Amino acid sequence: MYRIRKVLNHNAAIVIGMEDNGEYLLMGKGVGFGKKTGERVEAGPETTAYCLQQLTDRGDAKEVIKSVSPVCLELANEVLNEAERVFGRIDRSILFPMADHMEYAVRRIKNREQISNPLTEDIRLLFHREYKVAQSVQPLLWERMKVKIDEHEIGYIALHVHAAIVGYQN
Repeated sequence: MYRIRKVLNHNAAIVIGMEDNGEYLLMGKGVGFGKKTGERVEAGPETTAYCLQQLTDRGDAKEVIKSVSPVCLELANEVLNEAERVFGRIDRSILFPMADHMEYAVRRIKNREQISNPLTEDIRLLFHREYKVAQSVQPLLWERMKVKIDEHEIGYIALHVHAAIVGYQN
């Protein structure tokens, strides 16, 4: 059981764990819909809780979450859901750096700034399944933000997916 601290959108909320008083990002379909601060919410089977006490390359997760749109958090969560479907167990702590990367990628694309990833072809060949999982973000980005992401950005997201894989045996 959790208590709502802040609703980010219909599918994401910052919550406090009733058992441990820890702060979490709770993500899942409708988890924040119609909820108010202080209200209690249960995590359903399709809901994922991400601990906000962890550190990332850009600082702690609480700080990253302030600069990343809820849509990018949702997109990263959906990519991780696909990765879990394909590879089994994954490390979901990669959500914050992946969402952060997507936020900057969207900003670059909207500003018409081209980036190049000289390893895109190598990533596509060496990490074929990870690349396929990363491609799952393309239609979602278009549907939700009207942004077309290119193969170079997909390559970078595939590296995030690869980093999230825990003990996968081909």
